[in-house]
Amino acid sequence: MKKFSVFVLVYTLVVILFGAYVRISGSGAGCGEHWPTCEGEVVPGDLIKNHAKTIEYTHRLTSGLSGLLVMALVVGVLRLKDKNPAARRWALLSLLFIISEGLLGASLVLFRWVGMDASIGRGLMMPLHLGNTYLLLTALALTVKALYAATTIQLTQNRAIMIGAGLLLATGMFGAIAALGDTLFPGTRGFVTEGHTYLKLRNIHPFIAVLTVGHILAVSIKRRDEYVGENIGRWHICDIVAFLAALQAVIGVANIALSAPSYMQILHLLGSDFLWIVHSVWLFTPARKTVATGN
Repeated sequence: MKKFSVFVLVYTLVVILFGAYVRISGSGAGCGEHWPTCEGEVVPGDLIKNHAKTIEYTHRLTSGLSGLLVMALVVGVLRLKDKNPAARRWALLSLLFIISEGLLGASLVLFRWVGMDASIGRGLMMPLHLGNTYLLLTALALTVKALYAATTIQLTQNRAIMIGAGLLLATGMFGAIAALGDTLFPGTRGFVTEGHTYLKLRNIHPFIAVLTVGHILAVSIKRRDEYVGENIGRWHICDIVAFLAALQAVIGVANIALSAPSYMQILHLLGSDFLWIVHSVWLFTPARKTVATGN
């Protein structure tokens, strides 16, 4: 069950990245406004001829499998001989968030907030979808931790780490809007003062990102000694968080410099998800040195 939980987390992450490719390629409308069917068919007959339909239909299949895997994870955890309340709680939350993830994805299709649609509804849905994705990754990651670790899983009392999580969430949400702007208006460089609202909102993302990375780096260095022995594999959790934050900053700069090509957008999202996952584990890791867990 331990290895299976890791597999479910990794597979879900791949599905999330594939979902980003669906948006970037403009294939979200490949099945029309039909859901869960594709143009009214369970198995469309022209998949090979229609590139957009193939991509969207494949994403639906892989997303559906992700839901089934999470359900299998829940059943497996509930049937464990050694009762693990934490694993049960986070596995059930994973199921809740994978269901809401599917409903949010369905709403994008049913309301036609796909392809080159630039409506307000889509602009509101994108950050909401990203927030739910983050919560899903948190639940899956903590299910893995609960199955592997003997330590207690509880929310940290360190406000600085909590603030870091809030900043990461805000950065991701504005990043979702920025990604939408890159999809609708490809090739637009730098700071934009004119044009569509999504291009103007895109300017906010880099500033929040700089603040977030700076905060996370400072906290991870300052609080490192409070998490003695708290590792992920061979590496100290604070070092991993700091490294991923710095790496994400580099990827973000490269993404802007290259005018956000598809491969950089996916790499940027991957870095964001990795950073969120590790930071979530840190967020639910009580400090070993309780004397220094204040502000």
